[in-house]
Amino acid sequence: MDKNTNAPSVEQIAQVARLAARLMLESGGETYRAEDIANHIAHHFGLTTDIIAFPTGLTMTLTGENEVSSVIARVDRMSTDLMKVEQVNTVSRDLCSGRITLEEAHSELLRIQKIKPDGIALNVLYAAGGAALFGLMFGGGWFEILASGFAAAVIQLVLSYSPDQAGMPVSSLFAGFLASVITLLLNLVLGPANVNMTIVSTLMPFLPGLALTNAVRDSMRGDLLSSGARLGQAITRAVVLAGGAGAGLWLYLALGGVMP
Repeated sequence: MDKNTNAPSVEQIAQVARLAARLMLESGGETYRAEDIANHIAHHFGLTTDIIAFPTGLTMTLTGENEVSSVIARVDRMSTDLMKVEQVNTVSRDLCSGRITLEEAHSELLRIQKIKPDGIALNVLYAAGGAALFGLMFGGGWFEILASGFAAAVIQLVLSYSPDQAGMPVSSLFAGFLASVITLLLNLVLGPANVNMTIVSTLMPFLPGLALTNAVRDSMRGDLLSSGARLGQAITRAVVLAGGAGAGLWLYLALGGVMP
């Protein structure tokens, strides 16, 4: 590392690397990608690193010639925001190529951290559009397509005002329950339809596809602990989601409803 008195300290570099890795994990990035981005930042300044990332946090030790800094980060809020993942990657590349300074990188990462997720209206639209397209992909007619889109929109709207459970377990249970209840009520009021197809199409946008994909990618990189944790999370969410749908069907039948 440059011995210039204006050169950043190991502590300053560690804080930037920590923030970048944490944002990566919070936004749905793989654990190995969080480790890589911290390594690239540290190695750019000539530091040696020992970094371990997990889905729920990370720990790193950065070592310079005469200074050592150890930091940890707890990740208690996870979401899927691929735009943030791309922006953090861009900041890392710009820093390592010399286009921006460490201070500028830190300011940019703080700006990215403050970006608010899409509004409720857009999330509702995304859920409705995704479910409707799944209904089309599964071979449904206009009723199944529109019913699955409507049900997914209602579910997303309700979940937007529910306490943040990071998709599990209460939110997933409630989403599955609403998917079956809304679909059955629409079928009862508006006419016969393929209920099974509509329920499945409604549930598809709420399945943990990214968590499952990250679990596979982590396992291929040899991060078996992180892979197992993500796989367990994905399976738990899927099972709870299916359980909620089953509970809705049971309640409908218990109240005297008849499956079409």
